[in-house]
Amino acid sequence: MRKSRLARSLILSGAGLALAVTGTLTTAGTAQARTEWRHMSHVYINLADDGASDHQRDDYSTFVQSLRNAAAGYNTQETQLENVGLIQASLTAPDDRGARHQVRIWINPSNLYVWGFSTERGTTYQFNDINGALAGRLRETTDPRPDVDTNVQTLNFGSNYNSLTGTAGRGREAMTISYNDIRASLVQLATVNNPNSGNERQNTARSLSLVIQMLSEAARFNDVEGTFRTAMGTWEFQYGLPHQQQELENSWDSLSEYYHRVSAGQNATAPFIPSIGTVNGLDQVRRYLRLALGSTSMANGKWEHDEL
Repeated sequence: MRKSRLARSLILSGAGLALAVTGTLTTAGTAQARTEWRHMSHVYINLADDGASDHQRDDYSTFVQSLRNAAAGYNTQETQLENVGLIQASLTAPDDRGARHQVRIWINPSNLYVWGFSTERGTTYQFNDINGALAGRLRETTDPRPDVDTNVQTLNFGSNYNSLTGTAGRGREAMTISYNDIRASLVQLATVNNPNSGNERQNTARSLSLVIQMLSEAARFNDVEGTFRTAMGTWEFQYGLPHQQQELENSWDSLSEYYHRVSAGQNATAPFIPSIGTVNGLDQVRRYLRLALGSTSMANGKWEHDEL
């Protein structure tokens, strides 16, 4: 669910092993430091030809940690205060014939909101409700210079849940989650010709909805990461994101505000999360929350919003 664009956020648990990001696409890569002004962090994951496995599962968690590191740095608690820079998440997957395709997902490092994507041809699309932010950020990014067309095209649907659900024809509760769903979504985004028309429009919205959960929400919530770890490590099929995890996503701002108040020694009412109950104390917050929203003063998270 979309909140205000935050100025900072907190990592609530220890970072995993950090690996330097290079220009070579290997299995998965992890950024060591936050993303600075006019800089671009590059993180990546390569889905294996032989499908789900323990190794693929672990690579996925390394990749998710790379998103946290790119926003907050290695083993630190606060992201940069400035709303600057850009994260390029490169995801490569094989199609049904074994040919490999890569899609690049563009993410705001100050809050891990997904802003858009680039196809394997270099055509870049941004959501229609971010006020051209991706185009502007790509133009000002100089280190390294992104090798995509910075003449960004705009999707005719938005990044909020109302728009994504309406365009996709389904919401999180009906999303299918499996290794093959992940693979197919990445290939679809990499190869789409016209995401603003016909069946491709619906398929693009469905693919982006899955990728948002796989990246942004998994970086925030341990349980969401766990759902996708299962998909990456097994051939299990899951119909719909568990209701408990949907409720957690919709409570990101209240959990974060509670954490900040208690950490500062202030009185705070423990938040009640439907399907979970009252989350009382920092240990319980950390049980669910991996990445907290740093500024909740303008948060407006509701069911119709998303965590892009």
